[in-house]
Amino acid sequence: MPIKFLPIKFDKLRMKLEAAARCGYDKAITFEFSHYMSPQSAYQQAGNLYNRYREYLDI
Repeated sequence: MPIKFLPIKFDKLRMKLEAAARCGYDKAITFEFSHYMSPQSAYQQAGNLYNRYREYLDI
């Protein structure tokens, strides 16, 4: 039975990145970028998440 895991909402991702930054971390590793965050993903939400992440980083 296929299980559908959708990309995380950006607000939750930002919360996690900011919590990590408060602990002194300045890098993050994502699980399964090509599926959950890539603009070429089958999920439209993944491309939107990638774009919002780039805006967050100001790039």
